[in-house]
Amino acid sequence: MTRMGTTLTTAILISTMGLVGCGDSTGSTPAGDGGVTTDTNTPPADAGPDQTFDYVINAITVDSAAGGMAPNPATSTAGVAGFDLDGLKSTVADAAMRGGPACAHADFFSTIDPDQNTGNCAAGMARGGAACQGGVDNQLPEIANTVMGFGTDIRMTLTEQVAAGKVAILVRVTGVNGTPGPTLNDSAVRIHVYPISRPMFAACSNIGMPGQMFAVDNASLNTAGDLNTAKIQFAGSIVNGRLRVTPAAAGPSMANFTFNLPIMDMNIPLALFKTQLRVDMTPDRGANGNLGGYAQLSSLASMLGVLLPAGIPVATVQTVLQSLVDVQDPAGNAMGCMAPMGGISLGLGFTTVRAVIAPMTVMGAQAGMCGSN
Repeated sequence: MTRMGTTLTTAILISTMGLVGCGDSTGSTPAGDGGVTTDTNTPPADAGPDQTFDYVINAITVDSAAGGMAPNPATSTAGVAGFDLDGLKSTVADAAMRGGPACAHADFFSTIDPDQNTGNCAAGMARGGAACQGGVDNQLPEIANTVMGFGTDIRMTLTEQVAAGKVAILVRVTGVNGTPGPTLNDSAVRIHVYPISRPMFAACSNIGMPGQMFAVDNASLNTAGDLNTAKIQFAGSIVNGRLRVTPAAAGPSMANFTFNLPIMDMNIPLALFKTQLRVDMTPDRGANGNLGGYAQLSSLASMLGVLLPAGIPVATVQTVLQSLVDVQDPAGNAMGCMAPMGGISLGLGFTTVRAVIAPMTVMGAQAGMCGSN
């Protein structure tokens, strides 16, 4: 595997990147998901009345290893956030074959979603143990550690923005037949994500307390004022209390989630493909949240290119980003890992807490409320 810390020889990307996070988004995002993992844990038939449960993400984490280093698939002893986005369980040997479907990156293993692995994987053993081969694609820890060398701590910034109400991501789960908990199974629920939402309380110290009120920003909706028109929607299920997006039967041709790159005081929307989301649900909280998807190299390079000094071609930016590519896009194309093609995976951990979603939507941060300063 090529380690990003030694292969990023230019600071074109790093000197302009402040944070990879969630925030204001533009454009429509279709419903559905393009994850490739087969769900073998089909829950039993629904029973009971439909209910709706609302949550807000109250913590976002980016994986790290001992000593603050980014985790290395060849030696990592801990599971990593993210999903198998390319349908491959790429080994260290696979990663040595540059240009192949592994895109020169070995995969991590997962402890919270073991169906992303092959074999039996256990934390505390290098690569999850001799019987383990992980499939998780996630380059965000490498990005975070390299950016830290230039004075920006993505992990800390994410924590601070959530605590200050600057990042408030609401998740509404509808059609739930039963009470969330480890025994709940429901074969069909609907998931609405409102990535731009606003606290409707003044004290930011209330972030993380169940039952706080948030309003959805109209930027999260296709139709202003209509909460049913969330730009980000998924079909899903609940398996043994774990909410999970239902993967589509085939890979999508369009993105289905949006992250933002706040760069040079601008929010640059970064469209993600094959996005997967899972979290353990209780009525008041969600634990072991897992979010993963990938951005297309060409799209990311083009967006960064317009912010860079005149005279720096997009092809140069693509060369810088090339060492991050770990998802073959388009799949099956022999050049699918090479510029201007390829995908760069992002995996995040998160937790949620019960929220109250205001019936009226808003535009922008609300004066006097947490997140307005």
